Amino acid sequence: GGDGICVLELAKVAAGAKTLENVVCADGGASIAKMPGGIEWKKRYDAKFPGQFQVYSPYFYDGVMLLADAVYLRGVWFKRDDNGRTRVWRRFLFEFTSTGEERYLGRIIMLGPRIIHMELDPHRFGPDL
Repeated sequence: GGDGICVLELAKVAAGAKTLENVVCADGGASIAKMPGGIEWKKRYDAKFPGQFQVYSPYFYDGVMLLADAVYLRGVWFKRDDNGRTRVWRRFLFEFTSTGEERYLGRIIMLGPRIIHMELDPHRFGPDL
């Protein structure tokens, strides 16, 4: 149910079920033309990501930018990897939520492009949120 039912493959997956005639899918949110600066934003988005725009693209883009702003670089220096190559060592702190309300702290250590350590504060998860 929910948004998961409204996919392009719905008719195929439903295999001709009679109840499919009663399914209505609605997309919420403001149209790009009604968003402040929306038309100009879409032009830049289309130039950078040709053919990728979807109705929720502006919301996902903003969400990713918010996430990027919530990651804090807390340490950086050079360190050798297992092969003896010099790599950039970085430690990041970030906040996350598993419930949409409480915030928890996470830590990631990277050596070059690889995550070599990840730590999350104890948090609620699973069906008993």
